Amino acid sequence: MKSLIKKLTIRVAPKWLKKIITHDFKQQEGIEFGYYHTSYSQQGEDLHLKRFFENKQNGFYVDIGAFHPHYFSNTQIFYHNGWSGINIEPNPEQFKLFTEFRKRDLNLNVAVGDNSDSLTYYRFNMPALNGFDKRNVAQWQQKEGFQLIDTLNIPTYSLSAILEKHLPAGQQIDFMTVDTEGWDLKVLQSNNWEKFRPTVIVVETELKADEPPSRNSIFQLMTSVDYSLWCITGGSWLFKNNVKF
Repeated sequence: MKSLIKKLTIRVAPKWLKKIITHDFKQQEGIEFGYYHTSYSQQGEDLHLKRFFENKQNGFYVDIGAFHPHYFSNTQIFYHNGWSGINIEPNPEQFKLFTEFRKRDLNLNVAVGDNSDSLTYYRFNMPALNGFDKRNVAQWQQKEGFQLIDTLNIPTYSLSAILEKHLPAGQQIDFMTVDTEGWDLKVLQSNNWEKFRPTVIVVETELKADEPPSRNSIFQLMTSVDYSLWCITGGSWLFKNNVKF
């Protein structure tokens, strides 16, 4: 009976309604239809970026603390739509996934910091918690269910040195995403902001409920290099470049 009603409805329905009735949502992936959106980010960051860049083709991103080519990824939806960029992931095991699934990208198995030596990388039983910040490590160790597995020494370079060496000549960075579990400020401080200015910066940071954004150290850094806070989604802050090219 339902099938018969559907067929009769399709015959008399206007074109816009026919599209909805006959559309197969199960086959849809990464495509917008009405209010339906696919997000690969942890808290919808990629949807904000997608709206900002609209239908831009062949864009370029830099993903620091990339973690995984699909899960919790701010760049996957853009790679799927033809973009490319640089992924920086210090975990050797996670890095292998990028070499397999992001062949159009440049993938680097290094750390970003304020020196050119090496950093101690702390690895947990949940890889999303891995990082370099000792305070973060101590906090997670106190919580039930999270154990520190081991540590690695990872070669470290400043962000400006990495971009100087690997960013193609004349390439503008459309957006840069930074998620390094408490190490984000050091990553941003290591950039040459006079030379490398992504249009949008996405950075993970925390704000206490009773504090204004102006008290946040990342907010202070980004405004000092002429970026403005565009929006906040969950634990991620999105900053927009104020300098016109």
